[in-house]
Parts: sequence; C-alpha cells; structure tokens
Amino acid sequence: MGELSEQEQQYQLQLARAGEFTLEDLEANRAGRWGEEQVRKGARGCAKLIVIGFVISLVIIIGGLVNGEVAVIISGLFVAGLCAVLLIYELKGPLPKKPISFIEGIPIKRETPKGTVMAGAAMQTHYCSFEDGTRIPLYEKVYAVLQEGRPHRVYYYSPIMRVLSIEVLPMSWNPAESKIKGIVERKEG
Repeated sequence: MGELSEQEQQYQLQLARAGEFTLEDLEANRAGRWGEEQVRKGARGCAKLIVIGFVISLVIIIGGLVNGEVAVIISGLFVAGLCAVLLIYELKGPLPKKPISFIEGIPIKRETPKGTVMAGAAMQTHYCSFEDGTRIPLYEKVYAVLQEGRPHRVYYYSPIMRVLSIEVLPMSWNPAESKIKGIVERKEG
C-alpha cells in the first residue's frame, strides 16, 4: 500500500479529531492493542457505571432499613457485591486484553429512520455499512467528516461495535490484496 498524500493525511487528522482518538491510539490499534487514552476513557466510563451501581445499592439498602424489609436489604447488598466485583475486574485492566477487530472497504454512510427501535432501545442514528453487510455505528461528528467513495479501515471492539479508530487507506487500496475483515494480530510493543 502506498503512502498517504498531504490531503489524505489532513483528512486522517480530521477523522481523529471527530472520532476523539489520537494518532498514537491508531498506531496501537494497528498493532492489535488499545491506546493509552482509549484504556483511560474505557476505565472512566466503567468507573461511572460502578459508582452509579453503588449509589443505587445504597438507596435500596436504606429503603429496606427504613421499611424493615430484609429482602430489599439483601437485594441492595447483592447489587453492591456485583459493583465490587466489577470494580475489582476493572482495576485489573481488562480492556487492554480485549481483541480488536477491523474491517476494510469503502463505507457507505447511512442513517436509521428516526424512531426506529431495536431490542427496546433506540438505534444509533448514524452508521456506515460495508459490502459484506457489516454496520458500524458512528458518532455524529465522525459521520459528518467521513468521506464516501474512498477506502478506510475501521478498528472496533466487536461485542458492542464500538469504534476505536478509523484509518484512511490510500486510493490505491486493492481489496484483492487485503484481508477485508478480522481480528488484529496483537504485536507487543
């Protein structure tokens, strides 16, 4: 694959700003690793959920104490225990060990009709789809910047289809000479 032109390099920087990833994150993703900032963001998001879980468990426990409901107190303790397990799991740093998937191709920008619901939750409004039918949800800022008709490699965390970074591929990209989809082979570095 060829080098990126100056214009393509500027576009790569635009994508990075819109997607809130750094070029260091992109480099780490190419090597099958999570970038340091991506790990920090993931840990912060998880920590917020754990704190919310602890607050909810305290409310449940206090409600049980006020009403003298032993079952409610036990439920609150159970929720607190789950939060403690999640906290311990998060402190061990699970994200850096999670595999990173990728897909290459020429994405087609799509929008989900407003009001569409799947599995009880509103669907992501903006996404791109690839030739094989893979749909990748996009933040609105990334969607606005993404250029159709040019090849990209999208690095993502597969279970939740969370985009980690998007790489601009040279216009000389040839699908016949490329592995189109898979898990990035992890390289220590």
